[in-house]
Amino acid sequence: MRSRLDRREGAWDLGRWEMPVAVAALLWVVVALVVAIATSPSPGPLLIVAGLILVGGVSFAYLLVFRRHVLTTPRAGADPE
Repeated sequence: MRSRLDRREGAWDLGRWEMPVAVAALLWVVVALVVAIATSPSPGPLLIVAGLILVGGVSFAYLLVFRRHVLTTPRAGADPE
């Protein structure tokens, strides 16, 4: 969806660094979660994170299979300005 949005003249833009920054941010979150979970003495945080990832994956798969238009069209009434 991001690639189909208009770019505004004079707006702040990462340009060719947009994807590397997004990947680095995702990796940072994963590393932070691994460190936070690995240093915990109890299995509680691991179960919570695993459950959240499972719920998020199932909901994304549902949208991808049954309601794909939700992922490919902008929100109704969303103003790009």
